[in-house]
Amino acid sequence: MKVLLAAINAKYIHSNLGIYSLKTYGEKMLKEWGLAEQAEISLAEYTINHQMEQILQDIYKRKPDVIGFSCYIWNISYVKVILADIKKVLPDVKIWAGGPEVSYHGEAFLKEEPAVDLVMMGEGEITFAHFLKALLEGEDLKQVPGLMVRNADGTFTDTGFRQVMDMSQIPFPYAFMDMKELDNDTLEALRTTPGAYLGSCRFKLPDDLNDAIYPLLFQKFEEMNIGYFFYIGGNDSMDTVSKLSRYAAAHNIDVRIMGIPKTIDNDLILTDHTPGFGSAAKYVAASVCEIGLDASVYNTKSVTIIEIMGRHAGWLTAASVLARKFEQDNPVLIYLPEADFDQESFLASLEECFKTKNNLIVCVSEGIHDKDGTFICEYAASAGVDAFGHKMLTGCGKYLENLVRDRLGVKVRSVELNVNQRCSAFLQSETDALEAAQAGAFGVTSAISGETGKMVSFVRKSDKPYVMECGLEDVNLICNQEKTVPVEWITKDGTDIAQAFIDYALPLIQGSPKLPMKDGLAVYAYRKPEK
Repeated sequence: MKVLLAAINAKYIHSNLGIYSLKTYGEKMLKEWGLAEQAEISLAEYTINHQMEQILQDIYKRKPDVIGFSCYIWNISYVKVILADIKKVLPDVKIWAGGPEVSYHGEAFLKEEPAVDLVMMGEGEITFAHFLKALLEGEDLKQVPGLMVRNADGTFTDTGFRQVMDMSQIPFPYAFMDMKELDNDTLEALRTTPGAYLGSCRFKLPDDLNDAIYPLLFQKFEEMNIGYFFYIGGNDSMDTVSKLSRYAAAHNIDVRIMGIPKTIDNDLILTDHTPGFGSAAKYVAASVCEIGLDASVYNTKSVTIIEIMGRHAGWLTAASVLARKFEQDNPVLIYLPEADFDQESFLASLEECFKTKNNLIVCVSEGIHDKDGTFICEYAASAGVDAFGHKMLTGCGKYLENLVRDRLGVKVRSVELNVNQRCSAFLQSETDALEAAQAGAFGVTSAISGETGKMVSFVRKSDKPYVMECGLEDVNLICNQEKTVPVEWITKDGTDIAQAFIDYALPLIQGSPKLPMKDGLAVYAYRKPEK
């Protein structure tokens, strides 16, 4: 029996810890029951950037007998769209769903989605294992607690509540990764390697510090002799640092917990900037410059709309201003989510720009919105349906592309820089790389000196010459806050970026570290999967 666990991850791609835990625990129990040879459990991770047809095609090629979807707030609309189509191409596949968006209203979800056979309610590891056992041995699924099952007669059966399991029973979900001691060459390569070598986690700790997960976590710390814990990331990661450090303090546990900032979004408060932003900003500026040069080849009027990451904070989109080589150079218009967007004013601005320039580059944040707070990408979602009656979900760049084509009748295209914004090591900033290492080292020395519950911050002493020092800030003041581009750094009409931002950003994109090369390609650090 081929079992597929599928996750459609958020736009900022990450590993779905839930499906890895289901797989590792399911395989463990099937082995204990002597059923391991009868089931093959595989994982499929997609993102909401994938076309529905791509996801459907990949699932079809895998030919699963059973497929489960991890459902949460960011992907539920995409899961719903694809469910019916799966049954059209794989009519015999058994489909189940789990996760927070379906667990608490399983019957309602089954009524809404006729293609789904059952819903797993609550934590799914034990339920998933027993579900597989029942399928393999021909048992009645109604005897497996933790399910909402669709019956042949159209009714539904709630199989009852399953007690929360001891999470220590779940094997380490990334055991397939090579976790051996790193040699010096690998450590050096990490400086210029994109991605997260240690993997990623999107698990949100409970707000209630009395939750049973906290003593389990600190029990693991004790078992593994961990006295210092460094958590790397953005706002959500600092929330984790806050909760763990507060729990440790409340229970007099001597584990020092520190936050190391890392986010291309540059939206952490109480720090001048964050590691990752400088390199991403450099990529954005360089890409916009190259796209502009390509567009300038033609004499006919054209508009190129470049969609850049940033749902609520426009730091990366603002960096596109660094592409300008002279006054009135591209990009001619820049729109951030910090300012309301009006499409009629946008069209009027384009027509004005056409008076002096034929080839226009416009940079927009993915999260631009109108004065009522409606995202421009939502305009596209309501614009029409496809052949199957599904809403055509597109980004704001694609919507504006269609708008300009329909209203102005000029050549227009949209470009989404997408994940390259954060993984283009060839355009890494040397300043950024050095500061990232500096932040980590400062965090370690601070923890050894007795600090805990803090985040490493960057303190800018001067722009010219650029001088930066590391500091520490209380993580409880940082988590769940968001730093946006100052309004005074945006022109009053909301279409451009002021000189103050340029002075701020230029020092962060300087230099290019030398990448190790082999056979014409960069050499990166990577893990070989265990055989």
